[in-house]
Amino acid sequence: MFLWYSKIMNRFHFLILAGAVVFLSSCAELQHLDEALTLQAYSKERDAQEKDVALEDKAFDQLLAGVKSGDIPVHVQSAAELERRFGQPILKTPLKPAGTYAEWLYRYQVKKPSPKVYVLVGPGGEIKGFRCEE
Repeated sequence: MFLWYSKIMNRFHFLILAGAVVFLSSCAELQHLDEALTLQAYSKERDAQEKDVALEDKAFDQLLAGVKSGDIPVHVQSAAELERRFGQPILKTPLKPAGTYAEWLYRYQVKKPSPKVYVLVGPGGEIKGFRCEE
């Protein structure tokens, strides 16, 4: 009879010890909750950035294909329409001397080396021409 009681007490002590370990480890986790939440937010932000880059790269693929085929100069007449359809350029240089045109650069967001599409934009926002570099 004493042996049976001893086994129960050993299991009881084990359960108490296991409960104490779980309780104490969860306290340690709560101590670093702010850091864990910061890492979680960083991960979500990184995922959103990757989605944005993928969308912008897809738009650049369409622009590059259109410029190579000659469809874009026919279907896009203004800089505002170009921005609406393909997003903001990577770089906008100011108007060249004498107000002839500005040069916009489109390329992949992070891929290097990347093909480039230069768009020449007149002072009134009209598109003067396109140039591709690979």
